[in-house]
Amino acid sequence: MLTKPSDRQVLYYIGALVIISRILTLTEFSFKYTGSDDVIFWQTAMDYSKGIFHEPFFYGQNYNYALESIIAVPLVL
Repeated sequence: MLTKPSDRQVLYYIGALVIISRILTLTEFSFKYTGSDDVIFWQTAMDYSKGIFHEPFFYGQNYNYALESIIAVPLVL
C-alpha cells in the first residue's frame, strides 16, 4: 500500500498534472470551439423554445432525438 511519503507525493503530482491538463483542455479548446452536435442542439433548443417541433431527425442527426435540447429550453428562455 501507500506507506511512504514519497509515494503519496507522486500521486499528488500526478493528480495535479491531470487537473492542470483538464483545465488547459477546457480553456484552450472546449470553450473556444464547438462540435457540430453542439450547434445542432443549440438550434433545436431555440426552435423548441419558440414552439417549433419538427419530426425526428430533421436536423440531420440519424442517431438522436435531441432530448438534451428539451432540457435546455428553460435555460434558453
